[in-house]
Amino acid sequence: MSFYDVKNKQTVEVADMLVVAKSYTRETAKGTKTSYALTGTTPDGRNLTKFCSREVFIQFGGKE
Repeated sequence: MSFYDVKNKQTVEVADMLVVAKSYTRETAKGTKTSYALTGTTPDGRNLTKFCSREVFIQFGGKE
């Protein structure tokens, strides 16, 4: 999976088995909104986040 590294301003590759699916839920005036993201880490330990669609989230093992 490719992520954009903001600090180095370049795209980096993270092994698919190291990618974790996360969902973020928040309350809005119109109801509940859920955002789906994939997270990984760089070799030096910095966190990377990439927002994705619900289908990709489920493909990487995300639970609703």
